[in-house]
Amino acid sequence: MSDYQLSLAIYWIYNYDLELDENFYSTILPIVKEFVKNMNKEHNRTFAEIVSYMGWMKVQDDSLWTLFEHKLITDRLYRYLSLEQLIDVTSGISSANKGNPALFDTFEKVFIKHRLALNEDRAETIRKAFEDKKLGSNLLFKVLENPRGEIAELKEEKKAIGHH
Repeated sequence: MSDYQLSLAIYWIYNYDLELDENFYSTILPIVKEFVKNMNKEHNRTFAEIVSYMGWMKVQDDSLWTLFEHKLITDRLYRYLSLEQLIDVTSGISSANKGNPALFDTFEKVFIKHRLALNEDRAETIRKAFEDKKLGSNLLFKVLENPRGEIAELKEEKKAIGHH
């Protein structure tokens, strides 16, 4: 089985809203964990899909979420995700009520940095994810209100770190 086949299988479980019963947790989840352990930047698309679907299905397995966070932060896989993939991952993690503040802080920095690429729908998805987790700075929420607008706090921050 390839990572694409695994991602597709998880998608079908999500798409058909199949019950996450004991068979899912005892048979499918161990396979997912073994695949994820070996994922790297070459698997960015399938990794993002698996994390997103698992979150949207509200899978409750702490070791799985710890593994996802390790891959995202320690292995720095978040850097290889497209903005859209990172938004889906953030939404999924928030939907499952998982993810620690440090993880969301890392995502926040990416969203602020790439604010000009956000459209209204993407900004709303990010806003909802951060609000559901009760995380996010005032600056993030200002950016999400008007991603393409000038924000005084951003200008001040750039001056403070030496950008002109």
